[in-house]
Amino acid sequence: LNKEDEDHFEIFIYCFFLPKHTHESLDIAVHTSFILGFNHFVNNYICHFENLSQADSLFYQIQQRKIQALEGELVRAYKSPLYESLKKIVLNQFTLDSDSRVLIFVRTKKLAAQLCQCIKDDSDVEIYGVNFITSCSSGATDRSGSKVIVVNRLQQFKDGEFKILIATSLLEEGIDVAACNLVIRYNYVTSVISKVQQRGLLDLFIYLFVCCCGSICIFGGRARKGNGAIVLIAYEGFYSKKEKTLEMQENLLLEAVKKIKLNGNVWFKNELSKLKAERNLITFPPKISHIFHSPMMDSKILCRMCDNYFAPAASLRHVNDTLVVCVDRDAFRQLWPSEAFRLMPDIVLYCNHCRSKVGQMLKQMNANVVCFSVKSVLFSHGSANERKAFTKWSKARLFLPPLSELRISDLQDFD
Repeated sequence: LNKEDEDHFEIFIYCFFLPKHTHESLDIAVHTSFILGFNHFVNNYICHFENLSQADSLFYQIQQRKIQALEGELVRAYKSPLYESLKKIVLNQFTLDSDSRVLIFVRTKKLAAQLCQCIKDDSDVEIYGVNFITSCSSGATDRSGSKVIVVNRLQQFKDGEFKILIATSLLEEGIDVAACNLVIRYNYVTSVISKVQQRGLLDLFIYLFVCCCGSICIFGGRARKGNGAIVLIAYEGFYSKKEKTLEMQENLLLEAVKKIKLNGNVWFKNELSKLKAERNLITFPPKISHIFHSPMMDSKILCRMCDNYFAPAASLRHVNDTLVVCVDRDAFRQLWPSEAFRLMPDIVLYCNHCRSKVGQMLKQMNANVVCFSVKSVLFSHGSANERKAFTKWSKARLFLPPLSELRISDLQDFD
């Protein structure tokens, strides 16, 4: 790259090392175009620049002016090798059949919207029409995932008002869609089930990988009839390896289905019973747990904000080695609202003294227990009351006993 080309990427490389999350912008730049990724960064993260030092802020402003001044240069013309391969495959499909329907699966909602915008900005592809739909969530700011809009856009796609539809995993979750000529998984690999579901939309499938240099090589394929394909476009590496693994898993499933069809359901049930019997004969050595006594088990649990005492650390138990709960019957007296267990489960609990959030109440084994957030509590340890804080329960090395070892039915009548 020459000096001007280096300037195009200098600010984006700099932004990558900012302490804030800029991966969305980088993801968009990798999958669409540099300018869309940069604009996403400016629009979504400009509020963070006030926290930069004066020198960093000045550097950012200088680089931003350079980029905005370079009209018609590489920064605006640059398209991702992934996108160039996508464009080539899509145009080739419409050359074969101008009335084709192309369905593109992507990983994130933001990428769906930005890829849609990238295609709209490309006059070669935009003539075929493009839109996108995403799964619905309560926190979504756009309405691309609302049921009315999804139904309307699917109907428009079926009627040919636009012939390219970009979607997240929504269409893999059972929503009916018109038969497609081309399904593209855009740097996106899911599961064997999704592969089978996507193949139900068409009659032919092949697999393509995009190498780091942007070239395409055919991985494998199986042709039937019709004029369609399932295509994976990805940089060679993680996704290509994952796709090969899915291919092997699918072959094993197909072999299993053939055997069941050939031998019948009775044979399958007998084989399943044999497997279960063999599994029951396997003996595992008994678990030796709680041999070690952690000094932290003798500590006290305090509020991280105000040092208010909650419970002894010895009252902590683990549930299935994943969840840490407190079973001390007096813990609720130090929390607000203390009568929470009589109202509803999974309610947020606060410190009685400073009203800071410290965790929530859960129901385990028909009793209410406190689930402290480890980031909201301190451990007071030793005669000097040394304070220790942890970001994860595993860092505390408490060697907790399981919840099933304690009788907690009497907690139900706590008042």
